[in-house]
Amino acid sequence: MSDFKVDVKRLSASASKKWENCPASWTLKYAYGLPEKGFNQEALNFGSWIHEIFEEAINANTTDVESLQKIAMEIRNKYGDMGDKLELAQPAVANFSRWFGNLMDAGCEVVGTEINFSHDLDGDDHVAFGSIDLVLHHPPSDRFLVVDFKTSKKATQERWLKDDTQMLLYATIIQDLYGAKPSKIAVAHYLPHLDAQVKIQFTQRKLDSFRKRFVGRINIMREQGRLLDFKPNPLCDWCSYQEICPMMEAEPETMQKVIELGEEILQSGENRQQAWYQMKKSGRFPV
Repeated sequence: MSDFKVDVKRLSASASKKWENCPASWTLKYAYGLPEKGFNQEALNFGSWIHEIFEEAINANTTDVESLQKIAMEIRNKYGDMGDKLELAQPAVANFSRWFGNLMDAGCEVVGTEINFSHDLDGDDHVAFGSIDLVLHHPPSDRFLVVDFKTSKKATQERWLKDDTQMLLYATIIQDLYGAKPSKIAVAHYLPHLDAQVKIQFTQRKLDSFRKRFVGRINIMREQGRLLDFKPNPLCDWCSYQEICPMMEAEPETMQKVIELGEEILQSGENRQQAWYQMKKSGRFPV
């Protein structure tokens, strides 16, 4: 392999989860820059649209249904086809308006929407980064509610959040930035089309363990660089790299060819996604 080093001083929750599930998949995406495929673009378009509707409405302090619908129409053309997902917009808007209104009536205040963070977890250059959809604060109780909007088909189950990297990271960030105790921080998924909120709190011990584990993962990734051993895991059936994965019955020669092309791209210094596109266009990509 080349001496190319991936910058892992800044690690996101999604990149951390990808490494944990399958280091080879992380290497393909973040080191070689191999574009993923197989995502449901209609679902992605819908989710992005809903997120922007809510963000604009909250920032403009106009979260009544009529205002939300107006914003939705104004930005609709920014997003592509949404298929049957579009039918979920009306109930999502109505449910969100009621849900958010109830929180405001209860005395909550908006700390921010789409809060981008880049935070050193231990003062030793181990930086976590990401973006939080919505943070609310309730001054009378000094409690925080951290919300991640979801538009998936099924409602989140609480047990899924107990060890969720993203939720643990969000709670850690709120604790560090605002000095809040874990008992004062709740993190939640809110699915507006289902009007379902699932929230959880973590203990200080849980957050301390997570911080240590996240920092440790950054150190391991720095030391090991690129790993190309595929690791079978429950998400294999949804992986974007199935067609080249030996665990999914792809020929070993296919993966070896992808590695060789990836190393060639790193050596060239070209834009990685553009280089892969050109290789596929020219027929050099093995599948």
